Amino acid sequence: MKRPIPSPSIRVDLHRGNETRPRGKAHILICDDAPDHAEMLACYLNRRGYHARVAGDRRSLEGLIDAGTRVAVVLLGIDSPDKDGLPVLRRLRDRPDVAVLILTGATRVADRVLGLEMGADAYLTKPADPREVAARIRAILRRTDQQARPSA
Repeated sequence: MKRPIPSPSIRVDLHRGNETRPRGKAHILICDDAPDHAEMLACYLNRRGYHARVAGDRRSLEGLIDAGTRVAVVLLGIDSPDKDGLPVLRRLRDRPDVAVLILTGATRVADRVLGLEMGADAYLTKPADPREVAARIRAILRRTDQQARPSA
């Protein structure tokens, strides 16, 4: 018998430390240098019960974050020529309620280690299969939910 897939709709209010049921779905922001890839991921994630939207560039992403948009996970592409994603990653680490999954074409171990040491919650190289992206998001949401629950 198959085990049911956990619902992404259960979230934890990290500021209060208790489980809450949001009015909407887990919000995923996608900021990638490849607009077609970002749109494809957004469509895939939306069909799987998330509220995914594309932030076209670093400034759009920062604007949404600064405006107080409630975000569970940011899929952050760091492949732009000037590596705009790394300063954004540093800035997102100031928001403990936002998880970051890096998407990049860089395959060197040193690049992966740097991204993780800078605070990314997960790291995927492109081209990433949408199923793996969704699985990583579920794992991140499970982990952040479990870490935020008070111990009994």
